Order: sequence, then structure tokens, then C-alpha cells
Amino acid sequence: MFVGQMIRRKGVDVLIKAFARSGLVSAGWQLQMFGSGPLSPLAAGQPGIKHSEFSPPDLIARAVGEARIFVMPSRDDNWPLALHEGAASGCLLLTTTAVGSCSDLVGPANGVVVPPGDAQALANGLRGLAQIPHSQLGAAEAESLAKAGGFGPAAFAASFERICDRLIPFGDCQT
Repeated sequence: MFVGQMIRRKGVDVLIKAFARSGLVSAGWQLQMFGSGPLSPLAAGQPGIKHSEFSPPDLIARAVGEARIFVMPSRDDNWPLALHEGAASGCLLLTTTAVGSCSDLVGPANGVVVPPGDAQALANGLRGLAQIPHSQLGAAEAESLAKAGGFGPAAFAASFERICDRLIPFGDCQT
């Protein structure tokens, strides 16, 4: 699963090459891609790739929730929200060292991090994640959910409250 702009910076060209090299099509795997952009034509007609340019958010959310692997192959990306959404959906994660949030969201139990622009490393990562036995998926899902839970509105509110508590001495506030 990939969700994002179909542009060079997002590494979709590398992902399409990696999926072809992975051999997963012959094992019945499919790569679902959601997004639009100048590299959209690269996905057209590729075996095992289903690409949708415009889709309602609820359809994308449902698809991410059903995906086993979420891939963010970016060449440069600070905090791609889609990767966080993949983690929050319990997906296995495959991303690159060029993604700023990779160390916050991906660990050995829930994913793989590869160098940006390396189609072979991405293909190896796809194969490795696809081979994880069903018996281990629960632990990987729990790890993704736990890592994703460290971010978002609830975590932001708790951090904001801690900052306020340090800046405003107890009892000095009027409620």
C-alpha cells in the first residue's frame, strides 16, 4: 500500500521498480497505490499494481486498514502523515532513512528501513515483510499501534499540559 503524491520526491518510481523486482506478483501480492501527480503514468499497466488517482478519504482509510504492508519510499520527507496513518492502522511499515519519522514509527518488530532510491533494498524489504508468518503479525501490529499512539491529538494535549504545568506554578492560575 502506498498513499501520497505520485512525484519523484516520494520515491514512487523506485517503489514501482522494487515491486516488479520483488517477485511478489507471482505469489499473488498486489500493490495498491493512491495518489496523483506527474509520475502516475508509471503505475499504468504494471502487473500487480492497482492505482487510483482520486478516491474518497473513507475508501483510502478502509484500504489502509486492510493492508498488511504500508510503504513510504521517499527520497526526502520530514513527517509523511500517511506513514503515521499506516502505523495507526497496525500495518507493517517499509520506509527509507530519508523519512524523518522513520526512527519514531519503525522498529525491528514492525518494519524495515532502507536507503532512499535503492530499488533492490526496497524489493528485499517487501519480500521480507511479506514472508512474516501470520503468527507474528499480532506483535507487529501492536508495535505499530504503540508507536503511532505516541503522536496525535491526545499525545499533543498531554505534552501541552506538561509544558503549561512547568511554566505556570501550581495555584497561580485562576479557573
